[in-house]
Amino acid sequence: PFARDRVLMIVCDGMGGAKSGNVASSLAVEVFTGEVRRTQKAGMTPEKVERYSWPQALLAMGLLQAYEQTKDKTALSSVFSYLRRWKNSGYPISHVDHVMNGSVALWTEEILTREKREDAESLEALWICREGADICAGWIKAAKKTADGILAYRSQHPDWLFADTLGMLCPFACRYGVQKQDKELLNLGIRQLELFFQKGMDEKTGLPYHGYDEKTGMKYGIIGWGRACGWMLLGLSQSILWISEQPAGAEQTNKLQAEQSAVQPSSQSVAREGCNRLILLQQQLLDSIFVWQRADGGFSWQLQAQEGHRDTSAEGMIGYGAWLAAETAAVQRSEQWSSALSRLAATLQTSIQKGRVTDCSGECKGFAEYPQVYGTYPWGSGSALAFLAVQLFREENNDRAE
Repeated sequence: PFARDRVLMIVCDGMGGAKSGNVASSLAVEVFTGEVRRTQKAGMTPEKVERYSWPQALLAMGLLQAYEQTKDKTALSSVFSYLRRWKNSGYPISHVDHVMNGSVALWTEEILTREKREDAESLEALWICREGADICAGWIKAAKKTADGILAYRSQHPDWLFADTLGMLCPFACRYGVQKQDKELLNLGIRQLELFFQKGMDEKTGLPYHGYDEKTGMKYGIIGWGRACGWMLLGLSQSILWISEQPAGAEQTNKLQAEQSAVQPSSQSVAREGCNRLILLQQQLLDSIFVWQRADGGFSWQLQAQEGHRDTSAEGMIGYGAWLAAETAAVQRSEQWSSALSRLAATLQTSIQKGRVTDCSGECKGFAEYPQVYGTYPWGSGSALAFLAVQLFREENNDRAE
């Protein structure tokens, strides 16, 4: 095995009728595998399994949203267990992917504080959430920034900006910035989103490229990759949600800050102005995305590839992001949006088999590397769970009201 979804296989079919073809075939396999082992570098194979990265964080966020709708204690307990393992492993962070755990921590902390839980497990989780979030914030501040003052996806390509980062980093930076009155993180989260809209979009379709090179201005990947659209919309919608909800005492704190410094804007004013700008971008992106909703209600792996394979990870991210946008009144409520989301939820449910979300595209390996492999992956399961939890709960309530 060379990766979680890639296996190299060797087929040897004798020697065209010559004797001892089986020996020749075995010898060929032995020579090839021996050479692979000889040139293999330490740590190359098997691929190191990430246990606290964005796929696990997406699953945790799906469970948290399910808990918010159903109050199923097993969902919240599963997140507690994940956070405990994260803490026991030393809160590992080496890439922006891992910062998504900070969003899980802040959301869990908000639930525990709101419900005033005081049992031993909840108090332990609360402490882990606060410590983990602070560590994520510290890592972001210490991380090397690009010339534009934002974070690249990987250190080996310090000028490459990926759409994925918008969903992994920005919601945490915005939420932490608001809750902790940290203008540095708040500004970074907003700026990372705005710059991608300036430099990483296709002008004709209004859809994103997968990424761009900050130094050269070159845009990379395909236009309208479904998961890139999902990452962008999810990052926007969650960031807008968090920065539009000021924590208790924030107003008084900002008044004091304004009195102390008439020159520097308060974190509250930064959040308010940033939120207004992001809402306009969100509406533009929603319009550009839903033009490509398929006749069956779903979304393709590349939105414009209408006859291509559906991708449940793109559908889950887009659906959840659109639902959050409507819920925070960032977009106009209308029969059009209600119908579009209902159709999307209905189609997404057809891909659930024995509790597993199928039809999810495999892991992307980089710009323009989108394997046409579909199955069950955490990024599909987590985003689909979050969207279906809120959408089906709303539909059920609407049916009861009628």
